[in-house]
Amino acid sequence: MNLLDHGYNLILVYLLGGLVGTLYETGLYLVRDHRFVRSNGSVTTPFNFVYGMGAVLVSFVLSYVWHWPWLVYLLSVVIGGAAEYLAATLEQAICHTRSWDYTGRVLSIQGKTTIPIMLLWGVMGLIVIYLFYLPLVFYVVEPYFLDTAGHAYVYHVVLIVLGSYTFLDLMLVLAVMTRHQKRHDHVPPKTIFGRFIDVVFDDRYVRKHFPNAKFKEERVPVWEKPKGGL
Repeated sequence: MNLLDHGYNLILVYLLGGLVGTLYETGLYLVRDHRFVRSNGSVTTPFNFVYGMGAVLVSFVLSYVWHWPWLVYLLSVVIGGAAEYLAATLEQAICHTRSWDYTGRVLSIQGKTTIPIMLLWGVMGLIVIYLFYLPLVFYVVEPYFLDTAGHAYVYHVVLIVLGSYTFLDLMLVLAVMTRHQKRHDHVPPKTIFGRFIDVVFDDRYVRKHFPNAKFKEERVPVWEKPKGGL
């Protein structure tokens, strides 16, 4: 049996992992900070890119080693930390913003991830593989979505459509955040699309829908935040 279904299952994992990540982050802010924060990091979808890609990487790599839980944990530590570090690095390089900053936290790695958080990624990897991915494949996808050629065709087409739409949304997010950075640097748009972005997705929109995306000079180090501040 092909646990990845030739890659189609990874699209499903991205969608579900991204949705769970959005719900988790939103709930975390509600409980910890008593405020609502849009945590999807998307324009038109509820799928958090970091959690979605983390779930995909974990599922892809660990589908080959799922027989060894200790290896699943160790690889999840590395994969989760690397994904978070890479996402922060790319955002900083392309958009000149940071959506999270662990500077000042215990064992921080350039403020982009921390050792304790990486260890938590290991636990999440175990949960993803043994409580989410394998049961999903064995008890849902295989018996209901891939049981006949017709069901498999519909399943694959739906995933392709949803995956393509999500990819286009990510490209739109990149364009929105790039123009946000350009406006910050007082660079006018050079295309009709750029002017459209500036009108529809202006700075007020970005502050509302991407509240954690801050330019370097806007961010306050952890140890300088006032007590009780957000």
